[in-house]
Amino acid sequence: MDVIGSGALNLDLMYEVKDLSVLKTEGVRLKPGQEISIDFDAAERLLLLLERHGAKVAESGGGSAANTVCVLAALGESTGFIGTVGDDTHGQRVLSSMKGVDCSLVARQGRTSLCIVLLEKSTRDRAMIVAAGRNAGVNAPDENHVHALSGSRILHLSSLVQEEGMDFQARLAAFLRDDQILSLDPGEIYARRGIKALSPLLSRTDFLFVTEQEVRMMTGEPPDRGLEMLLPLLRTSASSCLPFKYTGGPVILCKQGARGATLYSPSLKQRVHARKVSEIVDNTGAGDSFNAGFLHAMLAGRDESCCLNQAVRMAALSLGGYGRNWLNNVPKN
Repeated sequence: MDVIGSGALNLDLMYEVKDLSVLKTEGVRLKPGQEISIDFDAAERLLLLLERHGAKVAESGGGSAANTVCVLAALGESTGFIGTVGDDTHGQRVLSSMKGVDCSLVARQGRTSLCIVLLEKSTRDRAMIVAAGRNAGVNAPDENHVHALSGSRILHLSSLVQEEGMDFQARLAAFLRDDQILSLDPGEIYARRGIKALSPLLSRTDFLFVTEQEVRMMTGEPPDRGLEMLLPLLRTSASSCLPFKYTGGPVILCKQGARGATLYSPSLKQRVHARKVSEIVDNTGAGDSFNAGFLHAMLAGRDESCCLNQAVRMAALSLGGYGRNWLNNVPKN
């Protein structure tokens, strides 16, 4: 397989609300763009609240790394996934949504995790609340994982809510050869844990996909200073295996929403503007689609500039539909 992903597998439940203040009655304070985790009981109470004060607009399989590999599969890449989903009807819906992705390494146990996606009616900004499924734990890497990883070019990771999730992913990464690439999108859940907690993953990471807010969370510094702190923490010992001529080592892709994105590396800094879109239906997963566009172009041997442009192109396309529904019309070139 070209790319194997690992991270959360959620059922995304998307609700449109007037604004996020509706959550205050349940003691939840959430800002646009924010991602938090709560327990399952709190999530069920919140869903009851949203039945009265929101409108359910869509349901979709979700999870950051899962979104990325689904986009890559739609673009024609060979992809697989390592993770856990509940042994329930929700879990089956999640797996059915991962068209073209090899899910033979996805374990079925417990109850499927939920991600409640809230879309503000006027701004279309979204915020996410994740509830990890009961008993849907993280299994130890086994020989099947090792075999699958041995044939991949890229391992792409995103966050797991479970405390043991980061350790599991660090153990997966340890099986990679020097000529294989690790890309990481920590999201806010991992970013809140800080640099020290993330160091086992960062030290093996070749491509780090982050937002400016996540940089602040990880480092406690403004984005420019935070990025300077993060870059030396990434893998530098095998920079010769990376496909770019001019970066001089590992790469950070800082996603800046409507302002585009910036590539940071030891030898190169490059900016790309966001693509204009006529209408934003849902920005959930736009960052994951950005990741997929970048990795797809990289696998095709494109240079840094082409990879950035493909990334913002895919992010813009994803804004036109709820969840993964837009993937039915993904152009293959």
